[in-house]
Parts: sequence; C-alpha cells; structure tokens
Amino acid sequence: MATNRKTAKKNATKKATTKRASKPIRARKLRDDANSERALDTIAKKLGLPREAISFRTKSGRKMRSDASVESVRKHWDS
Repeated sequence: MATNRKTAKKNATKKATTKRASKPIRARKLRDDANSERALDTIAKKLGLPREAISFRTKSGRKMRSDASVESVRKHWDS
C-alpha cells in the first residue's frame, strides 16, 4: 500500500507534456516602425480572415488611425 501512495503522489506532481497540434501562425512580432494598416493586412493574411474582420482599437473601443505605427499602438495599450 505504501508504494502505491508514493507512486500516485509522484505521478500527480509530474507535468503533462503535450505536443503542438499545428505550427504556430505567427512566428515573429510585428515591427515597431510598420504602419497599422499594413500590419492588419499581414495579420488577416496569416489568419485567413477578410481584412474588414479585424482592426486595432483604443481602450475605449474607438478605431485607431490607419497611419498610426505599431509602436504607437503598443504604447497606447501599455499606458
């Protein structure tokens, strides 16, 4: 009985390892100096979505300007 408890405890503390089901869609971060319009085109293409389906938004829910840089979008959300 004692060995069963030890084995059960040992198995409970092991981390479950899982294999990735598919390759990751995005391998790299977006460049900071890219404009948001081009970034959205890239994201839509990678995810297989229509371009109109995605947009950058402010914290209040308003759309970000299309000429905003990715850096300014990140700064807006970090503040």
